[in-house]
Amino acid sequence: ELAADECLEALGRLLARNAVQATVIRADWARTVPQPLTAGLAAAGGWAEPQEARDAADAVLLELLVAGPAERSALLREELRRRAARVLGLVPARLDVGTPLTALGMDSIMAVELKNAAEAALPVKLALVDLFTCSIAELAERAAGQMEPAMDLDELLAEVEGLSVDEARLLLPQGAGEVA
Repeated sequence: ELAADECLEALGRLLARNAVQATVIRADWARTVPQPLTAGLAAAGGWAEPQEARDAADAVLLELLVAGPAERSALLREELRRRAARVLGLVPARLDVGTPLTALGMDSIMAVELKNAAEAALPVKLALVDLFTCSIAELAERAAGQMEPAMDLDELLAEVEGLSVDEARLLLPQGAGEVA
């Protein structure tokens, strides 16, 4: 049973979305439906992800951004393995990263779900066709290639160190770097 304030809040949300037909119920979706569908409902409804999950995603993103090419590929492989396992309803450790996803049971809906989840959390774009033809290892290599910096850190440091003080000040926002 819904309280009056909950009903009014739901009505406000439905009116804001211009919903023509809707049903409002109280449900524990995690206990009611399989995980892949639950994740899809959460994404479609804009439900908030638990803070721990957001913190973990931020930590992975930071690791990816500071990692070297080989380490970046390994990190992406594990992150894609974890996300694919969730979509497929498998234990990540039992998901063979060398097996094409379709051979593991991925269908078109699952592929779109994996694509959306990975692209929302990682600075990469996955081609939908790759999800039907590639393994996790191949996807990770392609994604790692997208994250290659335009200039490596040593080159960037050498360029910055070669600047004069006046040249460096020109690169800073106005007022930054001034000593009072």
